[in-house]
Amino acid sequence: MNSTQTQPGIAAIVPVYNEVNRVGNVLEVLTRVADVTEVIVVDDGSSDGSAECASHFCCRVLQHRENQGKAAALWTGLQATKCPIVLFVDADLTGLTVEHIRALLLPVVQGRADMTIGQCQGGRWRTNWAQKVAGWMSGQRALRTDIIDGMASWRDLGWGIEAALTREAKLRRRRILQVPLHGLSQVTKEEKLGYLRGSWQRMRMYGHILHFLCRRGNSQRPVNWFLVRRWSVRISLLLGLVWTLASGWLYIVNAAASRQDALPPLTLPNPNCTLIIAPHPDDDVIACGGLIAKLREQRHDVCVVILTNGDGFPFEVVRETKRPPWRCADYLELGRRRQKEGINALQQLGMPPTSVIFLGFPDRGLSALWIENWNTSTPYRSPYTQRSSVPYPMALHPGQPYSGEALLQDLNRVIREVKPSQVFAPHPDDSHPDHWAASAFTQAAMLTCGLDLSKLRTYLAHYGPWPTPRGFHPTKDLAPPSAISSGNTLWQVLPLSAAERSLKFAAVEEHQSQKALTGYHLYSFVRQTELFGILPEGVLPLQGKGTIIFRDPVRATNAEILVPGVDLKSLTASTNSRGIVLRLDLTQTPRSLLRYSLLIRSYGEPPDNPFSREFLFQWSGRRGVDSPEACHQEGDAFALTAFIPWRRLRDCNTLLALGIASNRNHHLDHVGACAVHLCPAHVQM
Repeated sequence: MNSTQTQPGIAAIVPVYNEVNRVGNVLEVLTRVADVTEVIVVDDGSSDGSAECASHFCCRVLQHRENQGKAAALWTGLQATKCPIVLFVDADLTGLTVEHIRALLLPVVQGRADMTIGQCQGGRWRTNWAQKVAGWMSGQRALRTDIIDGMASWRDLGWGIEAALTREAKLRRRRILQVPLHGLSQVTKEEKLGYLRGSWQRMRMYGHILHFLCRRGNSQRPVNWFLVRRWSVRISLLLGLVWTLASGWLYIVNAAASRQDALPPLTLPNPNCTLIIAPHPDDDVIACGGLIAKLREQRHDVCVVILTNGDGFPFEVVRETKRPPWRCADYLELGRRRQKEGINALQQLGMPPTSVIFLGFPDRGLSALWIENWNTSTPYRSPYTQRSSVPYPMALHPGQPYSGEALLQDLNRVIREVKPSQVFAPHPDDSHPDHWAASAFTQAAMLTCGLDLSKLRTYLAHYGPWPTPRGFHPTKDLAPPSAISSGNTLWQVLPLSAAERSLKFAAVEEHQSQKALTGYHLYSFVRQTELFGILPEGVLPLQGKGTIIFRDPVRATNAEILVPGVDLKSLTASTNSRGIVLRLDLTQTPRSLLRYSLLIRSYGEPPDNPFSREFLFQWSGRRGVDSPEACHQEGDAFALTAFIPWRRLRDCNTLLALGIASNRNHHLDHVGACAVHLCPAHVQM
């Protein structure tokens, strides 16, 4: 700034609500500006982490016991300082620099303006668009405190504080200057809180602003919260309807069945013994019911392994018991009932009960077993049954702990006893976490037992609104969704006769616990054909460089369409003289509010504990980067890259790689698990 100008005291006030991870960047910039003599952080009920973060920058921290709104946070900070100039800065800014702060302060310090309002430009298009439409709503501003000396307490204005400050300055005929802030942007509420909660907070913000702008009389009248809530609900419902129609249209069009007249028929070189692996008691029937009926009619042996009892279904518990789904006994009873229904359904297809094996692992927990709870020492605990081991006496191994090791052991035992000539299991692109996890466990078990993955056929059960059209259409064919029809999978169809379709329909009818709520989905699979896929396998060359690309469907779900940075594009494995490089490609720039994980489980010989050796890479704006020892990773605009040296892969034959994009609680997109075969001689370099 101009060194000849007398520098008054300047206080920077930063309201924090659940922005502990970003406030450090903002404070680091503020403390580098010599003109800012005091930095005040107002923690509006977010977390204790803001105090620890601010302590590193010698800032004052004022805390509210609960969230009182943005206006109350700014008012608290204002009452704690006597500086004649204050600077308001939001904590969720990205790209903030010292030049931005100086651009806001300079006109006020030099007397060319009484208030400056920052206008984000050249950053994210959402922030740019919002600033162009309503630039006076910006939270980045510098002002002289004498502008607001006459204002009564505005603690109850909520998100309407920016509008109130701008109106007060105009009423007093003060000079207001809009300052462009190039490269600055903000994180949206939908990204911070999730779409539903973030949209609700956005509607509340608009309600506060509209109520302030539309009311008459004294600008310091308290907010009519009843009116705010009423209009917030109306606007939320209207925008929610628009969002549902728009995203639903995209979703349905994207998942519409493609033409299937060019798909080859299913070939079974040796159908004498077939093993079918299903995550839940109804998946075997809807995906392979016609195949089972055809094989049993030809006197071939078929064995069905069901990994869970399907006991994690709160809506069905409420429907049956007519009470809240809080009792563990209700979920266990549902699991026993679904087990009986699964046996009865397979009997309709000609299978004896002795050929049906239930493992009893946790419903909606198989992905956790593969990713987090692999070791038996740290078993998974079902949030529904509150059990951490198999609770069903009719399971293969009652009391088996809920862990990835235990599930793999049970699958190995079944495969070694059955000795199947071909295996049917879920497709890794299935959107249900239990299904893609079951695909990973199946591939691991086949490799452990010495079965070639070329004997694996996969089926799809969950993929948005697919199959289309929904409902009972026995004269239509089953075709793959358009989003995955052009991927790596080679799809095949199995034609069904009228008698086989009738048997499959009778088997679906046995699942009474599922018909009431998901019958429209179950009956959608009773069609003229069944769909199966052959997965690609990657074999890296013995010498020199090699590359394998596993493609992932893009824009296939609502999350991939609406949440920036979620959509994964492909997983690439390549080798060089130093090791193996795994690259996770995205369709957009990675977002710091999301977590990207790359989990590689390795298999070698002799296997002491198959697939227990893992390499985990994580990119997260919250926790930084986690990686195993002796590995490193790099990030660029649209990809995340991990490197594993050859010495870390000694004695490894095969890698199963899985890429995941997730938020705090949910996996939003995934690619894999994909098998990458390595040559032992090459690995030992």
